[in-house]
Order: sequence, then structure tokens, then C-alpha cells
Amino acid sequence: MTIIAQTIGTNSSRDYDWLKASVAGWLHRTDLTSVIPDFVMLAEKRINGLLESRQQDLVATLTTTAGEPTVDLPRDLNSIHGMSLPPYGKVDFMDVATFDRDYASQSSGPPRNYKIVGNTIELGPTPDDVYSIKCTYRAGVPALADNAGTNWLIEQHAEIYLAATMCEALIYIGNVEKLATWEGKFAAAASALNSTDWKAAGPMVVRSDSYTP
Repeated sequence: MTIIAQTIGTNSSRDYDWLKASVAGWLHRTDLTSVIPDFVMLAEKRINGLLESRQQDLVATLTTTAGEPTVDLPRDLNSIHGMSLPPYGKVDFMDVATFDRDYASQSSGPPRNYKIVGNTIELGPTPDDVYSIKCTYRAGVPALADNAGTNWLIEQHAEIYLAATMCEALIYIGNVEKLATWEGKFAAAASALNSTDWKAAGPMVVRSDSYTP
């Protein structure tokens, strides 16, 4: 369960179509319709690399299988904050070399460590039963094109989407002068969201997120 403090209200009119039309309007161009979706895609990659908002923090339950050392990670995972296995305590990260050394002869039991292998984790010891591991992680922002044209970020912080997409568009058309202005807008907007803390005023909502492979 994740508690989210919303500092501004949602605006459902701000969506993928709004963003594409706004970018075309700001550029004063009608000939970029086919490539604006690419600008949005590149902007989302950049946003996911730089954004560190508490609104991205989620908790998932990873369910193990007895005798199987690997478990799939949440599909929207960007980075892992931590893992724990009640009532045994933390499940600690190990780099691949250390994990492979310490678990060269895999035993079985409650997992105490993990390494990351692609989109999965490998647990050590190998689970000897079905366990529920609590995974606290930072989720990536869902792509607009894959999420019915909307997500929490564009509804609550459309300025970040607009600025990031304008930067990609201006790179494409080679407008260095305006690019500097929009880079500044993006940096300021992303920094403002990243620095928002729990003391910020606004209504509180509860969002429960779980994932079972």
C-alpha cells in the first residue's frame, strides 16, 4: 500500500492527444505529426531516467515457488528500494559474483539474499516453500501510448511532459536557441516534483499495488 499526497488536482483533459497537439502548436509546425509520437517516446525515456518522485514508490508482493530460485519482477519496475520476508527480515541484494560464490552449492530455505538476472531475481537459498516477499520499488511512468493515452504524471504534472517532449522536438529540428529555454523548464519542473515531501499540503490518497508473478 502506497500513500500519496497529491499537491495539485488531476486534469483528465491533459492526455496523449493533448500533448501531441500542444507540441505542434508550440512549434508552429503542421508537418511533424508522424514524428511527434517519437518525441513523446524519447521524452518518456528521459523522464524515467531522471524522475525520482515519491509518487512512483510502490509495494508489490513477490510469491515464490518451492524449489524454484527465480521470481519475476514487476513489469513497471525501475529500481528496487528494498525487499523483506516477514517474519525473517530483510532479503539483501548481492552482486552477481558474490551471490554465485556464496550460493555455488545452493541450499534450500527461507530466502535471505537475491541477485538480479534480467527481469527476474534469483534467490538464495532456494525457497523451500511458498513465501511472500515484500518488494518496495520505484515504478517507471507508464507510457502514454500503452496506457489509454493517460497516466498520473500527465494528469498532475503536464508541464513535465510538455517540456521534455519539446526538448526532443527542438533537438530534431535543430533549434538550439529555444532548446536551452525548454531544457531549463524541464529541469525546473522535474526538480520541483522530485523535491516534494510528505509535508506538502494537499489531499491524501491511498493506492494499493501488488504483483504476483
